[in-house]
Amino acid sequence: MQELNDTNLKGAVLRNADLGHANFKSADLSDADLRGAYLSDANLSDANLRNADLSNAVLGDADLSGGVNSNKKVIKEEIKSTEGKVLFTFESENNTIARTLEEAVAQGVNLRRADLSGADLRDADLSSADLNYADLRGAYLSNAELRGTDLIAADPFNTNLGGADLRDANF
Repeated sequence: MQELNDTNLKGAVLRNADLGHANFKSADLSDADLRGAYLSDANLSDANLRNADLSNAVLGDADLSGGVNSNKKVIKEEIKSTEGKVLFTFESENNTIARTLEEAVAQGVNLRRADLSGADLRDADLSSADLNYADLRGAYLSNAELRGTDLIAADPFNTNLGGADLRDANF
């Protein structure tokens, strides 16, 4: 685990960095570029994230308690295919990949071959989605609504489906 608690990282460029399990407790990450950073299980409690760019960052199980992150930046999330083609883009305040995926499903976007590996989709409503051939390796789909979802040839290796509703799903 990387110990970076109480560290001044103001304006740091940490784009696409693997920072899983890192300890940023009380660190100053204001104005930091964390686009695409892997921050799963990171301790960001009491960290200053004002104006930090967390677009496309993976924050699964990260501790964001007590910190300064009230900037309410618009976060752009993209869903890409396994070939790298952008399938859907969604921007909103405090956006997450789960919210983006729900919006894509609600709009009827074809998500065949979507690369959702490692995505935090807990409690997401993906009813009747077309996820055929999707890469779901390591994704968190616990308690997700997957009723009627097409999952033919999807790669579910190490996918957490605990509590997911898979009634009428097609495998």
